[in-house]
Amino acid sequence: MNGQTGPVLFPSGPGGVGRVDGTSDLSLWLDAGTIAEIDGDPMVTWDDQSGNDNDALVGTAAPTYVATGGGNGQAAVNFNQGLSEDLYVPTNIEVMPLWEVSVFVAGNYENASDRWGTFISSPDDDGWNDGWAIGENNNSGNMMFWVDDYTTNVCTRSASADYGTDHVWNLIFNTTDNK
Repeated sequence: MNGQTGPVLFPSGPGGVGRVDGTSDLSLWLDAGTIAEIDGDPMVTWDDQSGNDNDALVGTAAPTYVATGGGNGQAAVNFNQGLSEDLYVPTNIEVMPLWEVSVFVAGNYENASDRWGTFISSPDDDGWNDGWAIGENNNSGNMMFWVDDYTTNVCTRSASADYGTDHVWNLIFNTTDNK
């Protein structure tokens, strides 16, 4: 025996990460391929696939679902910054643990007019403190990644030449390692 008691639990979560019963460290998984809306329809919610029911909700205006318009012809969600389309993840300790968070996003900004858009965020208050986000930084053309306070715990990457190009963006923060 390997010293474990009870059954060995293999990953059953999306992409083979964690488990879908809410017992693993996987807190949130949004997959455009699982959206039930009809192609071209505005979104209502984006169901969390992690097993924790941390569904993303429509903000002031609803982005549009496309069945085959994303990277590699896959399903995608299109946001129009000019219409203030967004989704947000409700604040809770599972999706906003300030001691350790790993966030991965696949997407792109279509053009320079999409500036000051956020791919995903989970702020705790109107001052954008006590949360995290990945997005474009205030018309600078740079990507912004922040945890806890967007004015002090932030790093940026130049992205101005990357409009219309799909990327995988990631934010990994661990207070134990001070990263």
